[in-house]
Amino acid sequence: GDLEVDNFIFVNNSAGVYGGAVYNRGIALIEKSSFDSNFVYSGQDTYNDGALYNYGGAIASLGGELTVIESNFTNNVAKDVNYISEGGAIYVSKSKVSIVKSTFEGNVAELGVGGAVYLSNVRQNSVAIDNCTFKENEATQAGAIYIVIEDGVNEGYVKLNNCIFVENNATGATSIQSDGPAI
Repeated sequence: GDLEVDNFIFVNNSAGVYGGAVYNRGIALIEKSSFDSNFVYSGQDTYNDGALYNYGGAIASLGGELTVIESNFTNNVAKDVNYISEGGAIYVSKSKVSIVKSTFEGNVAELGVGGAVYLSNVRQNSVAIDNCTFKENEATQAGAIYIVIEDGVNEGYVKLNNCIFVENNATGATSIQSDGPAI
């Protein structure tokens, strides 16, 4: 189904695998909202969708559309005690994504990738991140944004426009990392 969220505050929400505050499989529009200290965490082995992971401290979007406008993501965490976590604030897979005029600060993907945002398999979909600020986010790889595009596919694209990256920490890589032809 569709989800429209306007001027909401999400604080200290949690989930075991997908999206500490929001789990989207349809069309989601999130405007002027705040996501603070939400987390996705598994203290035990979790087998889901063929992998052992935790996805999106605040939002997980799979196979639909996600639009985020003028929203703030602060201190959200994706954590797993045994495996990789993806997207401290937002995890997206096989979705069309637009993130505009939003701020990501202090989000963490513990033992993982994409401290603020993780974008997976954006093939045949598009991603636009415009006028956003990424500050002090942290992950093992890609402190701010981690991007995976299927090899040899030119159908998807990732566009970053007028974004600011400040003091993001990747203990094993850079602020932005791509596993494909996107960047």
